[in-house]
Amino acid sequence: MKEHDPSEIRNVCIVGHSDSGKTSIADGLLFKAGAVKRLGSVKDGTSVFDFDDQEKAKKHTIELSQAHLEWKGVRVNLLDTPGYPDFLGDAVAAIAASDGVVICVNATQGVKVNTRRVFEVAESLGKARIIALTKCDQPDLDFERCVQEIQSWFGEKCIPVAIPQGFGPDFTATEKLLREKGGATEQGQAYYKAFVENAVLVDDEVTMRYLDGEETEGEELRRCFMRAASEGLLSPIISTSAEKDIGLRDLLDCFPVFVRSPDRAALRRRLFADGDDEGAPIEDPINGPFYGQVFKAHIDKHVGKIVYVKVLSGSIQSGQIIHNSSGAKKEKVGHMAEPFGKDLEPVESARVGDTIALTKMESIHLGDTITTEDPPRHLATIPFPRPMAHVAVRPANRGEEQKIAEALTKLSDEISTFHVERDPITHEAIASGISVMQLDLVFQRLKERYGIEVETSPARIPYRETATTPAEGHYRHKKQSGGRGQFGEVF
Repeated sequence: MKEHDPSEIRNVCIVGHSDSGKTSIADGLLFKAGAVKRLGSVKDGTSVFDFDDQEKAKKHTIELSQAHLEWKGVRVNLLDTPGYPDFLGDAVAAIAASDGVVICVNATQGVKVNTRRVFEVAESLGKARIIALTKCDQPDLDFERCVQEIQSWFGEKCIPVAIPQGFGPDFTATEKLLREKGGATEQGQAYYKAFVENAVLVDDEVTMRYLDGEETEGEELRRCFMRAASEGLLSPIISTSAEKDIGLRDLLDCFPVFVRSPDRAALRRRLFADGDDEGAPIEDPINGPFYGQVFKAHIDKHVGKIVYVKVLSGSIQSGQIIHNSSGAKKEKVGHMAEPFGKDLEPVESARVGDTIALTKMESIHLGDTITTEDPPRHLATIPFPRPMAHVAVRPANRGEEQKIAEALTKLSDEISTFHVERDPITHEAIASGISVMQLDLVFQRLKERYGIEVETSPARIPYRETATTPAEGHYRHKKQSGGRGQFGEVF
């Protein structure tokens, strides 16, 4: 792995609703930047990101995956995520591990439920948000209507910076408004003016000069653009078509400008000691102690457990001893690797901004904070969504109770929104997930990996009666059948 200064790294994830073209955009960016020699395709099963057999069969993303590219001297770590709400946990993990978020909106379908969810998560975590209007080559489209819908949901801070030349089947190119100062059209000038007016608000001095009629341009304006977008005060809109290879270059050009470098982003993160609710900021992410957070876990049948870590502070080398803030035992770092789709490229070290894979880390779990500092502090937890679907599960074949318990525990360790627990009253094993669809996928994986088939049924509810109001009672018991008899009185 070529070593990059943290200021030259950008961590970006691609999120959105299902069928918004996220993976096609991600594959297109890799190809456009020369990171791969062949353009991957979801339809053909050749995507760099959708490499799992289930993903190839279903033609959609099931779990987040990672690759990287180089663009204009900047290293971009790219995370692709599922679009179905059933797999929202992976999208949330990717947002937490990234410094910028590309939110894909299908131009033919508009803003959907999951689009709003991921935008809200990105906003709550303070991530830069770039909106990619996808599939802009489809018929019966209206660009102004698409922009108005986006602004109606997410506010007028969402402003086009690359407008289409032609739209729908006539979509042939984009006009770069920031580079061309609005271009020659009245529409472009209006968007450019709105973008500048919002951008200068990040600097009081620049704002006053702008209001006095002085023209703001050059490096000063560029800094305002960078700061406004990286702080979420502006969300650039880019028109794209992965099919026609239009707008992908515009999207790549956004990453160095509108997304914070990880060393700057880490300054906004806080470390918490036990019993400390306020925490302390990471003061020196480059030279400070190593801190990383696990944003993905995967059980490989050949390698074993693999955890994916975003390095937020310091550096880590193979052979170092690390602490887990969850209180588990210390671990020695063995094999380190850099993920690229299904491949793991070995590395000897990683520093702030890198996203790496660590193998054979059995005591480290999804969401954990790992560090070389002793005693360890921890980062804020990743806000995974709460499972809402629950079923009772048992093995279809007798005698596999112990085997199924171990297998389900392993699966719950790699799927953030899947949990298994035994109800102490009904004595049922209760499997919980985001939806029935996710649970079906987990049980399918259980069968394929471990050869265990299951039977499910609705979870029983342990009804209980409770006295809720005070009352008085009296009973007298008398029984005389010879001998001493029985007598009792209760109040």
